[in-house]
Amino acid sequence: MIAYFLGKNHFFGNIYYNTLNKLNASKTLTSVLIDGGKKLNSIKINISPVEFQKIKNKRDSSINIGYLISSSQDYVNAHFENDTQNLGIKIRLKGDNLDHLMDEKWSYRIKLNNKDNFLGMNKFSIQSPNTRCFINEWFAFKVFEQEDILTVKYDFINVSINKGSEKIYAIEEAFTSSIFNNNNLKNSVLIKFSEDLMYQEKVHLKDYTKVKDRSWEISNIECFQMNTVLNNDSLKKLFLEAKTLLEKFRMQKLKTSDVFDVEKLAKYYALCNVLGAVHGLIWNNSRYYFNPSTKKLEPIAYDLNSGNINEKISTNNYQLNLDIECADGQIRFLDKLFSDTIFYKKYISFVNQYANSNIINEVYYKNKNMIDFYTNCLRIEYPNYTFSKNIYINNQKIISNLLKPIKTINAYLKSKSNNEILLTLGNIYPYKINVLYADFENKRYYCKTILDELKDNHDVKYENYTFLISKNDREIIQEKPIIYYKIFGIDKIFSNEIYPYELTLN
Repeated sequence: MIAYFLGKNHFFGNIYYNTLNKLNASKTLTSVLIDGGKKLNSIKINISPVEFQKIKNKRDSSINIGYLISSSQDYVNAHFENDTQNLGIKIRLKGDNLDHLMDEKWSYRIKLNNKDNFLGMNKFSIQSPNTRCFINEWFAFKVFEQEDILTVKYDFINVSINKGSEKIYAIEEAFTSSIFNNNNLKNSVLIKFSEDLMYQEKVHLKDYTKVKDRSWEISNIECFQMNTVLNNDSLKKLFLEAKTLLEKFRMQKLKTSDVFDVEKLAKYYALCNVLGAVHGLIWNNSRYYFNPSTKKLEPIAYDLNSGNINEKISTNNYQLNLDIECADGQIRFLDKLFSDTIFYKKYISFVNQYANSNIINEVYYKNKNMIDFYTNCLRIEYPNYTFSKNIYINNQKIISNLLKPIKTINAYLKSKSNNEILLTLGNIYPYKINVLYADFENKRYYCKTILDELKDNHDVKYENYTFLISKNDREIIQEKPIIYYKIFGIDKIFSNEIYPYELTLN
């Protein structure tokens, strides 16, 4: 837990707090907003001493056990006020890990009464901006929105708690029916793999090794607003359909393309790589909308921690960042996801597309005024803060180079005859390869096959493949024997030499 928390702060220290143009920390919030001609929304929250003591007791016990285990029983009564509203609300702490409870800016979940809303939301979270990587989360959502991927609302507001001074918080939409309204969606259900049991057992067992290898398998599939859904026949039917799909996927009775909107899921995964947002791909951070028209699940961008350096293309081979509590479950989750070649191919295709596109600059310059405005607001409390798109541009360059390999196949000539050659092939590349043909002694031989990726920390796997000559082909003028192939999902043809001798492994 401590390593996790320090790791996040180490990231912020390296990415966000470089010595860049400092803003005078004594400058008032009002003057900054007037200078920019804009104004952040402001709210006041007042919690009685008795109710606030309940919150403090919950925080203290969470710090003692290492995690925040929340329930509906944690909500306390409070008062919510802004320029136009004066409301009674329910409020509790939120977040699983202790970074949400550090310092003086704790993370809260707020519920308004059914008929009330604030910025189009009836239920939302407020949290210190660093828990969601400041503007990086907001920027990532803008990228997803441009590519028609669902997101939650995310913004910045000023908050005063119990008549204290105003502080800037990130405000994030919770998973309620407001998501349907804010994204122009048909009414349906939102589902997830629940992480509740995982955290409960972590606390109960102390030594998490007893449960971590089955965390994904034992997780319950739940929908948000469960009581509302179960009391509505049409919503209950949709929930059971969605739950069945996701359960059959977990049991490998259905493929990824049978369960998910593959186009949107592939885009989402590809963009998370470019945005350094693979935290959003972890199974217990994944949220889905069940589209009642297509009967498929669509990803919702959430809890991304965008803005990290990403030096690998995440697949079932390179398992995101395995330094996480649910690593073993994540491995099996991705194994099943990427076992569907339909999804795998689309995913790599989108990774290549986004890595070589101008999407980062497009979104940046489209939203530059708001980025500058939010940066000025944040610098009141974080004087050294700056937002840079360069981390995303660098990720694009890294990923683009990964998809332009120097060599991907070891190919050895085992035998030859008039009409065929037998080659021993081994994929030395961490992604799937689509073998096409080989040129040998001025003739072209064909063998269309897919070589599985070289698994991380595994030896190269060699197998023999027969390449057959095509009588319709004209003579090939080729001095050296060459094998030709594509990276699975990319149209560009690559090639490398064939070793003109047999591989001896015995």
